[in-house]
Amino acid sequence: MSMLGQIQWRVTSLFRKYHHLTSPQATKRQLLIGHRWLDIFTAAGAGDIRWQKVLSRYSTMIEAKRAKERSQTKLEEELVWQEKLRNRPIMTGGLMRPSVLNPPLPRLKPQPIHITMMMRRRRDVRENRFVRARVNTEWKQDLLAERSFEAMLEEPSSSSKDPKSESVYEDRGWDEALDSYGYAMKQSAQREENRARMKFTPELLEMVKQARHEKIINKTKEKERERQGEVLNKTRARMRQGLPAHLISTVGKKGVERDKFIKSPSEGGYAGMVKRRAGMKIKNDTSAKEDGVSPVGIRVGEEIRSENLRRMERGT
Repeated sequence: MSMLGQIQWRVTSLFRKYHHLTSPQATKRQLLIGHRWLDIFTAAGAGDIRWQKVLSRYSTMIEAKRAKERSQTKLEEELVWQEKLRNRPIMTGGLMRPSVLNPPLPRLKPQPIHITMMMRRRRDVRENRFVRARVNTEWKQDLLAERSFEAMLEEPSSSSKDPKSESVYEDRGWDEALDSYGYAMKQSAQREENRARMKFTPELLEMVKQARHEKIINKTKEKERERQGEVLNKTRARMRQGLPAHLISTVGKKGVERDKFIKSPSEGGYAGMVKRRAGMKIKNDTSAKEDGVSPVGIRVGEEIRSENLRRMERGT
């Protein structure tokens, strides 16, 4: 951008910043600054070399400041984007069954706020509709009572000389208004029932199936990282988790210690022995190697014995 373009941008941004001023003192101060700048711009446009150099340096400063602001803005946007990715909803592989509040949906973690608020709003509307339906029924009962009372007043009487009263609630418009109101609520209830009877689409089921497959892969990688000695957040949470109070009083102090080894990521040594006795599966079982014989040696020995037996049978 040229020198003139940089200065025009700066003047425009200052106008947008201060055009809302209502204080007489602040407005006067900014107008004096603006008129002083106008005199400088006029002198530079008339050929004043001094003010042209000043404006050139000023334009260079504005350009450097704008470049710094752009880089800072990009950095902040990237940080916001990274935070959004860190907390983005992921499919857990589960299904949210259809109900009167929601259609068939995949289970997401964390659940997006717009889905939560949709279900909350529909629940509030459903509860309010029940209240309105009860009020509508009461209005119909009141209408019937008023009509009955008017019919009693219209009965002829020999002793009464009062003029015949006019009927107000016999107008069918009252019924039409209440019936239309009830029909609208019935339609809303029907839409809820249709929503609860919706089926999972094949595309959604395929997405959930793929999410389950990815979850198994991720959990397997997570277990492998734990075996390699990496301490994850899940590892810390599991190791901090203790036994319930009623089990602590049952298993005693030794049982609490065994539980700590069972929840540790280690699979060798005493921890591995405790896990094997507890019936846990250990992927890389080193019990034979710890006894002095490696798994490879055991496999080679079995192959040699089978080969010897085969040769003995052939010789006989």
